[in-house]
Amino acid sequence: MIRKNRERVGRLYECCGFTLIELLVVIVVIGNLFAIAIPTYLEYTAKAHDLSAMANAQSLLKPANQVLLDGIETKFIHDPGDGNEIGDENDDLGHYIPNIFTLSPLVSAKVEIYNYFAAGSKISSIGLWVYSQKGTNDPSGLNGKKTFHIYMDGLTGASLNNF
Repeated sequence: MIRKNRERVGRLYECCGFTLIELLVVIVVIGNLFAIAIPTYLEYTAKAHDLSAMANAQSLLKPANQVLLDGIETKFIHDPGDGNEIGDENDDLGHYIPNIFTLSPLVSAKVEIYNYFAAGSKISSIGLWVYSQKGTNDPSGLNGKKTFHIYMDGLTGASLNNF
């Protein structure tokens, strides 16, 4: 006698497979695990991108300080829409600016140079904003992302940052 997934219990036959309810319960449990795991994973990856941007901001301190010491503020230019390099392009006068710093992938920077006169001499200060395009959301930052800010004062040589 051939039996296909059945066992005889008394006069009734009982199937040995899973019921629809059991399968639905397993699917709901797996769905709940994914509902917890995916946002946590996305948060960790956003924080990793933030760390990359912060490392770039810390690395930019040295070339920015060098620009202040040399007094050549036009060398430190960057167009956020044109890749991830600071330098390696032409300035407003058409002079080629060599590459000063290459940012990590998906990291953008905004550079502003402030020139003012104090005690009869020209003083330059640099403001740097660095953020990751896939970093943590922050409405107060550039493009809605967590932004690391550095301000280097050319008069006192002080460096203020928010990281």
